[in-house]
Amino acid sequence: MQTEPMQSLCHNFGFLTLVSVLLGAVPTLAFAGEAFHDDPVVVRDSIWNTMSSEQLFVEGTTLMEEGFWHEAIRVWNYALRLQKNNRNFAYKRARCWYEIGEDWAMVQEALLAAADGSLALYYDPYDSFNRKPPIEIWLLLAATEHRLTEFDQAQAHIDNFLEAVNDKHPYMELAAKLLDEIRFAKRAMQRPEDVVVMPVSFNSADQETNPIVTADGKTLFFSSDRARSNGSNHGRLDPNTQRHYNDIYASQLQEDSTWGEPQLVDVGVNHHAYAVNVDAFGTKMILTDDDGWTSELKASELGARGWSQAEPFFLDKHIPNQGQMAFFPDGNRLVVSLKRRRGEGGFDLYESAKTEDGGWTKLASLGSRVNTWGDEVTPFVAADGQSIFFASNGLQGMGGFDVFKTTSNAAGGWSEPEHLGFPVNSVDDDMAFVVGAKGELGYVSSRRDVTRGDLDVFEARFGARGLLEREMIVLT
Repeated sequence: MQTEPMQSLCHNFGFLTLVSVLLGAVPTLAFAGEAFHDDPVVVRDSIWNTMSSEQLFVEGTTLMEEGFWHEAIRVWNYALRLQKNNRNFAYKRARCWYEIGEDWAMVQEALLAAADGSLALYYDPYDSFNRKPPIEIWLLLAATEHRLTEFDQAQAHIDNFLEAVNDKHPYMELAAKLLDEIRFAKRAMQRPEDVVVMPVSFNSADQETNPIVTADGKTLFFSSDRARSNGSNHGRLDPNTQRHYNDIYASQLQEDSTWGEPQLVDVGVNHHAYAVNVDAFGTKMILTDDDGWTSELKASELGARGWSQAEPFFLDKHIPNQGQMAFFPDGNRLVVSLKRRRGEGGFDLYESAKTEDGGWTKLASLGSRVNTWGDEVTPFVAADGQSIFFASNGLQGMGGFDVFKTTSNAAGGWSEPEHLGFPVNSVDDDMAFVVGAKGELGYVSSRRDVTRGDLDVFEARFGARGLLEREMIVLT
C-alpha cells in the first residue's frame, strides 16, 4: 500500500511524463527556435560565434572592465578557437578564472601556460594585436600560489617580476603587498590563535554566505544559491554566472547543538538576496536586492503568515538605500559600507547617529585608521555596542579579505583595527563575520578549502575569553 506522499509523487511523475510526450510532439526546429529567442545566453553565444578575433577581444575586454568575469570567459573561449596559440587571450581568460577564484590549481596551471614565453614589459590591455601577456602575470601567479599556501613558489615568481622591471613600474606596490602578505601569513599560521574553526553542517556544494545570528544564538540566517527544495527557482539564473540567484535561508539550533535543515525565507526578491541586518529576535530584516548591476536595501518583517514582501528601505535623506548596513544595539547609530567619490579608496565604512527630531546625521568616515585604499566591507556591530567587525583587503593581512575588529574610544573615535588571526582568517577571502551576544561563538564566510570559488559558512569558537569589550546578558 502506498503512503500519501508516495501516491502524490506517482501522480506528479505521471503528469510530467504526459507533458514530456506532448513537448516531444512539437517539431524540433520550432522548439529550438523558441529556446534561441528566449535564452539570452544562447543569443549572445550565437553572436559571438560570428565575430572576428578583434571583435571578440573588444567584447571580452569590455566585460572584464565591468566585472562580468563569467561572461568574459565564454568570449575568450570563442577567441581561442580562432587563435589557439594567442597567449594574451589565454592570459585574459586565466585572469577571469583568477577573479572568480573557482579552482586555484586550475588558475595556476592556466597562468603558467600563458607565461611560457616572452612577456610584454610595456603592456597595452586594449591592443588586440598584442599576443604577449604582461610581465605582471608573475604577480598574478604569485597571488594564486599564495592562495595555495605555496609560499616559496610565490616568492620565486615575485622575484621573476622584480628582476625584469625597475623601481618605477606601476605594479611595484602590488609586489610589495604580496611579499608582506606572505610574511604575515607565515607568522600567523605558525602562531595560531586559541580558536576552533569548522564548517557548519548546512553547507552545500553551492555557495553559503552572509551569516547573521540572532541575539540568543538560536537562529542563523544566511544566503545561498542552492536549488530550492520545491524547484521553484529552476531556470531562474544569474545571466553572468549561469547559477541560481542567492536566496535567504534560516536554520534553527537543535538540542544537540547542531543546525537544523535550512528553511527558505521568501521575501519576494527576484534577484540576489542577502540579509545584512536582523533584529535581536529575528523578526525584522534589512536585506540587499542585487541584480548584478545595482543593489538596493529593502526591509521585511516576520508575521503570522511568514515574511512580508520586501519593500525599499528608506531611512533618511542622508542615508543611501544601498551598501551594507549594521545598526548598533540601541538602534540610535549605524555603520554602513559604501563606495563614495571622496572616500579613502574603494568601499569604506561610515557612521551616522539618530538626531533628536528622529532624523539621521550625515555620514562620517570611521577615519583613515580603519578605511584604506582597498575595500572595507560587511560591517557587524556586536552586542556590546563598542565593537565593529568588518572585512578588509587593504589592511595588513594574510591575503584576500581578512576579518578585523575596531572598538570605540573615549574620544568618540575608533581604535587601530585588530586582525583576528589564524584560523579565523586564512590566505583566501574571509568576510561577513558575526559574533553572538556573549562573544564566545562567531560565524564567518570563507573561501578556504573550496573548489568552485564558493563561500561557505564556518563556525568559530573562542571559548570563555570571548571577543567583546564587556559581558552581555542575553534575554530569552
